Amino acid sequence: MGVLNSLKQTINFYMAHFVFVDYLAVMWVLLVFLVVLFLVIIMMIKRPLLASFILIANIFFVVFGLIYTHKLIDENLRKRELIVDKITQLNFSDTLIADLNLTNLSKKPFKYCRIKLNFNHEENNKIKHFIKSAKPFRTQTHTIEEPIDVNQTKTIRLIINDFRPINYTTKVSSECF
Repeated sequence: MGVLNSLKQTINFYMAHFVFVDYLAVMWVLLVFLVVLFLVIIMMIKRPLLASFILIANIFFVVFGLIYTHKLIDENLRKRELIVDKITQLNFSDTLIADLNLTNLSKKPFKYCRIKLNFNHEENNKIKHFIKSAKPFRTQTHTIEEPIDVNQTKTIRLIINDFRPINYTTKVSSECF
């Protein structure tokens, strides 16, 4: 149930914050998928092996197409810079303080931003590091619901309680609309 709830929250988040260009990109990918699917159905009679291969490639196209179009729109239309200024572990408390700077580099102001701070166990083995990076042991999310104007830098301070790991790496990401 945790995976389904996470997927539901992600879909609701994007549905609430997507703009026309995002919907247009999703519709384009789905339209290409449906056209190729129609051609696969027609090809299934004369060349079933080739049609099966094209169907599998079409499914991969949808997944990677949705991810790539979102990334392309995000990097070009909603350009921003997120810098970790300082991360401080308090000595006498299990509290971590992260200072971040978010700068709007796009041509329009942001109305809503979501910042994620992921903490992963540090591993020397590259395979274990890749596996551990896929599932962080702690995630801190912060939302900014006030406008950030063009070329404005917003300073964010995240306070994370009950946190004192030894070896960890920090990955920070943001999504702004």
